[in-house]
Amino acid sequence: MFTHQIHDDENLLQVYRKHELTLVPKVFQIFILVFIPWFFGLKYQFVFSSHLHTQLFLAWTILVAFFAAHVFLVWSINVYMVTSKRLLHIAHTGLFKKMVSETPLDRILNVSFRTTGLFSTLFRYGDVLVQIVGLDHPLILKDVPNPSWVKDFIWKMHLEYGGDQKITYTKPEIARADAHIPYAPNIEPKIIVKKKRSV
Repeated sequence: MFTHQIHDDENLLQVYRKHELTLVPKVFQIFILVFIPWFFGLKYQFVFSSHLHTQLFLAWTILVAFFAAHVFLVWSINVYMVTSKRLLHIAHTGLFKKMVSETPLDRILNVSFRTTGLFSTLFRYGDVLVQIVGLDHPLILKDVPNPSWVKDFIWKMHLEYGGDQKITYTKPEIARADAHIPYAPNIEPKIIVKKKRSV
């Protein structure tokens, strides 16, 4: 359920996840959910004032612990995989909600990266954008560590393995891709017909 099988004729080359720092907001949220009830419960001697109160606080702490485990598990199973044939994005919005996007390496047009702020620049994580033939929008590897290295690795694998797949592109696919490349305008040749003058 939480894994994705690769084909027998391909090799897994690399797996990427979001940077650990992207978990900081959730960690802070979990800390608040645990700290505030226990702080005020102990300060005003409410936690151990009765057996029921103690059970409520313990039940709340267990619920928060399950929430923390859920957050970490969803983070760990959301991955980007590079194989010798494909680039895959395995996205989980929940433990039982899964979406897999993939593209052959040969369909990659270009790869770029961007940083998204001060922390992204300081801690070296960011987005890698992979432009694919036939798609209007790039496939984005969000908040991955060392995006410059990831960009170079994906492009290297595209050059190394992509040429062996021999995928034939149709004219509409190429036209849609060229529309997003500023240095490759789609210019139709003009035919000039000269008319003979009548004597």
